[in-house]
Amino acid sequence: MIEIRPALREDVPFLAKVVAVAASLVTMEELQENVSDERLKVMEELCASDWSLYSWQRAITAVDQESGRSVGSIISYDGAIYEKARALTFSYAEKRLGKNFGTTDIETRPGEYYLDSMAILPEFRGEKLGQRLMNAAMEVAARQGHKKVTLIADKHAPRLRAYYSQLGFKEVEEISFFDHPYIRMVKEII
Repeated sequence: MIEIRPALREDVPFLAKVVAVAASLVTMEELQENVSDERLKVMEELCASDWSLYSWQRAITAVDQESGRSVGSIISYDGAIYEKARALTFSYAEKRLGKNFGTTDIETRPGEYYLDSMAILPEFRGEKLGQRLMNAAMEVAARQGHKKVTLIADKHAPRLRAYYSQLGFKEVEEISFFDHPYIRMVKEII
C-alpha cells in the first residue's frame, strides 16, 4: 500500500534525486546505480533549504508502507514565490556546479499554483501514483484559494502532454527551460 503524505526533512535525499531527474542533471539509470556526486549533493542542499524552489517543505511524497521507502514525489508551490526563489535557487546551483543552465523563461506567475518536479521510481509506475501526487498538490492549491494550476511539459513528449490534457490541462504557450522547448499548461481548479 502506498501512502501519500507531506514530505519530511528525512525525505531530502530522495527529493534531491527527484529534482535532479526532473532537471535532467542525472538519469533514472544513474540513480538506480546509486550515483553519488556533486550534482546530487547540491540538490540535497537545495532541498534541505527553506528558500529554494525545491525545499522539502514544498513537497508531497509517496511512501511504500511495506518497505517504508519513498517511491515518488512532487514539489509544488504558489507562483507568487517563483521569481525570488528561482533567482536564489538557480544562482546557487550554477555557482556550486560551475555551470550555466541557459535560458529559462517564466514557468509560473502570481495567482497560479505550480506543479514543478515529479518523479516515480520505475518499478512503481503504472499504479497511478503520479496522478495521486498531482491530485494531492491540487488539493493544497485549492485549500490556499488558487484557481489555476500550471505545469510545463517537454514539447517533444506528446504522450506526456496528452496525459496532462486528459487530466484537464490546456496548452497555453511554448517556453524555454534550460534552453529546451517546453509547453506551459494550465488547469482551472475552482
